[in-house]
Amino acid sequence: NHWMVATSFIVLGLTGLNITFGRHVLLPLMGPYAFATMSEWGKIAHNFLAFPFTLGIVVMLLIWVRDN
Repeated sequence: NHWMVATSFIVLGLTGLNITFGRHVLLPLMGPYAFATMSEWGKIAHNFLAFPFTLGIVVMLLIWVRDN
């Protein structure tokens, strides 16, 4: 559970930064076609990993409450 949450957090963080600041930071470095492809895959990953991340956080909370 910990590694699922940790991996999801890293991917969500990177894709969230791309969604927020990518146009200003990465677009001039990568070019429009590479940036569009990366942003499209990043958006898909961001949408699909939100559920396992949230579920993992809830499970971690329940485990913590049970053990305490």
